[in-house]
Amino acid sequence: FRQMLLSAKVPALAKLTLETVHERGMAVVIGLQSTGEANINQALADMAAEGKDGEMDDFVSAPAVILRNLINKQFPVTSTASQVREKARMWEALYVHVYEMTRRWKQAPTVAAAAEAEV
Repeated sequence: FRQMLLSAKVPALAKLTLETVHERGMAVVIGLQSTGEANINQALADMAAEGKDGEMDDFVSAPAVILRNLINKQFPVTSTASQVREKARMWEALYVHVYEMTRRWKQAPTVAAAAEAEV
């Protein structure tokens, strides 16, 4: 939900940024802060649920956590662990498909570029 609220602000922010840069000749700095604490707690809880103890061996990626949570919430699995393992290739294919769509989306023109084209 927080990501949706943030993305809803992007068009207005892009317009304000372009106006400030072009009309006032000023530089703009946009800061998005997050401690990542919720993602770290989620990763630790996932590790505990899988029976893994100890420290994490990698950074917690916020986009990966968001994508994983989206898939888990929108496509709930009620199968046994062995059935889930059998379907691992299907989930991997879904993840790859979502990743590819995200990559294509990132290559699309930005809101700022579209707003600049209108000016």
